[in-house]
This record gives sequence, structure tokens and C-alpha cells, in this order.
Amino acid sequence: SAVSGWLVRFVPAMIPLGLTIAVLAAITVIVMRLSVGPTSATRSRWWLWAPCIVLSLTSITGWTRPQLREWSTPVPDARTRLVAEISLPPGFRAEAQDEILLAVDLASIGDSTVPLEVNVAGVAYRFNDGGSQIDKNYRIKGSYPAFDRIMDLKPQRMRWYRVMRIAPEAINGAVMRDGKLTVIIGISDSAYTGPGFRLFGDPVDPQAKAATVPSFSHTSIERFKEWGDRRVYESYRLESVAARSYLLRGGIVVDDDLSPDAGIQKGRFRIYVTMTRADFSRHYF
Repeated sequence: SAVSGWLVRFVPAMIPLGLTIAVLAAITVIVMRLSVGPTSATRSRWWLWAPCIVLSLTSITGWTRPQLREWSTPVPDARTRLVAEISLPPGFRAEAQDEILLAVDLASIGDSTVPLEVNVAGVAYRFNDGGSQIDKNYRIKGSYPAFDRIMDLKPQRMRWYRVMRIAPEAINGAVMRDGKLTVIIGISDSAYTGPGFRLFGDPVDPQAKAATVPSFSHTSIERFKEWGDRRVYESYRLESVAARSYLLRGGIVVDDDLSPDAGIQKGRFRIYVTMTRADFSRHYF
């Protein structure tokens, strides 16, 4: 449930805070009892509570770690679609030799294959999650299969970006027509009844010029053991003008709350466009 998901993220982050307060409070009591006279006791009290406050605030920063701020949106059937409208800068044009990739941070909720459909600039692409059509551009290094043996997870439930190529002419056409690239993700089979997939997002400003998200290229076994996600977090400069995220439920736009997680979740779905130019410069939108 949403509450249990919130507790799973919140409780581990608060453990260091609780331990810090408990230990320093105990030390304060002991020193106060050993001190002689009210003046020295008062000095001991304030001398110890000052670092207590500092360390407590430091512990609270664990809650601000990006992996604890992420939220997710489950899609159990074909009635719900997730939409990202990425506005590109004026004058943007992709060249024929540019490599343009659409990176989507999603994972299946169960072990079964989910029939996914991604509509990019009006063109629908269908594929099965976990298949080579998705991961061939991302799982390049031969060491990646090692992650599969650390935890008993099928490819559908592993956390990585599902990546697909976008033809330069497709993105150019979308920019000329709408000034933006519209990506719609959902389940292609209307008879499918779940459990579906989950798309992740962050509480960031849709017009932000930078994003701290799971890396598109760097991984860590240590991080995978701790968080179940192999990707380290990196900050990327975004060249998009804006990125609007919303749900389509039965054709109705829902953008006031993007996730059933506890609280009101707004921001951006982790749907990004990466472009590598002929000079090997990389650009993120």
C-alpha cells in the first residue's frame, strides 16, 4: 500500500536520527549526574546538546537523499496512460548522424511479462519488458549480468532504464509541428489485467535546468546490494525548456497528483531524451 511504501522509505532514514538523539541524551544525563554543582551541570548540559542538535540535523539529511524522494506510479491495465511532454529549445534540430535515445525508468510489478506500448511523436512502438529490444542499448557491458545473480530478480523487475532509439527525423518533425516531444507509455493489450508496471518520478520543478537522477551509464554493486538499484545518482544539465508529466485515465487528464504514494506527488516522470552528437558531445532533455 501507499502507507507501507512510505514507511519503508521513511523508517530507515530516521534510524540514524533516533540513535543519535538516544546516545547523546544518555551521555548528557550521565555527565550531569557526575558534575558537581548546578553551574557545571548547566555548562555540561549545553555543551553536549549543541553537538546533539548538529548531529541530529545531519542525520535528517538522510531523508533528502534522492532515492528516498522518488515516487512511483503503478499502471495495472490498459486504461491508464502516462504522458510526458518534453518542450525542446527553439531552433533545435537533430542531425542524421546523431544518436537519440529515449530512456524510461520503469519496472514490472510482478515477474510476468508486461506488453508495453510507447508512443513517441505519434508513432507507437510495442515491446515486451525484459526483452533485447529494450535493453540492447543500455546493457552494453559484459559485467551487467553479474547483478542478476546477486538477487533473485527476473529482468522485468530489475531497475534500469528501458531504452529505445528515436529517429532524428521523428523528433525534428515533432519539434516543427508542436515544439515538443510527446511520449505516452501504457499497456498495449486491453485484455491484460495486471499486475502491470511501475514508472518512477521525482519531485522536481518541470522547468528545472538540472536533474539528479539514476545514472544513464554508471553502476555500483554496493549500491545494488543496499537499495536494489544498480545505478548511482548523477546530476545532468537539462536543455529542455520544460517537461510536463500527467496521467490519462479514460481519456481524462490527471496532473494534480501523479502517484498514489503518501502525500501529493508532483514533478516529473523519469522519461528523458539523451542525444549524442557526431562530436561525441552529450545532451539531455
